[in-house]
Amino acid sequence: MNARFHVTKIILLFVIGLGNFLFFTSMPTASILRNLHAEDEKSPAVKTAGELTPAEEEFRKQMTGSVLVGVFSIDGRTGAPKEERYEISEVRKVAPGKADNFVWLITSRIKYGDKDVKIPVPVEVRWAGDTPMIQLTNTTIPLMGTFTARVMIYKDRYAGTWQHDAVGGHMWGKIEKAPETKEPVK
Repeated sequence: MNARFHVTKIILLFVIGLGNFLFFTSMPTASILRNLHAEDEKSPAVKTAGELTPAEEEFRKQMTGSVLVGVFSIDGRTGAPKEERYEISEVRKVAPGKADNFVWLITSRIKYGDKDVKIPVPVEVRWAGDTPMIQLTNTTIPLMGTFTARVMIYKDRYAGTWQHDAVGGHMWGKIEKAPETKEPVK
């Protein structure tokens, strides 16, 4: 390997680290976490982020250390759906949201082209009875783009819609526990 490759790799790692720092300290993201539904802060029914209901604890346990293995379609394109895989290392509730909904931080391994990184993504989790729905709206992930998604989780399945910049579609599949591995993330 030549020196130019190593310098490029170091710069890329710095940019990813800086991007994560800027992402989580930028006004749009910081406002998601701090002021996501300020009008609901007056409500005495809102619990703290550290408290988990039994359903939330079940959701946290199911999703932490899981892999979503499935397929996705792209609107307007014919043919078989494409395979997808999301490796989730940690899921935790971090801030109050609307009414009984909260902002959660989902730390996922994202493999995209030649990138292979772990990125914490703030999402809102809404509940329809015993069913959690992960909501992401116009959220920019550094070096990746802007995403919107609505993904319903029920037992060992997931299904939903996704949007990445101007392209969108549907996604669905199974939720599995991740196998024990020591494969390093680049």
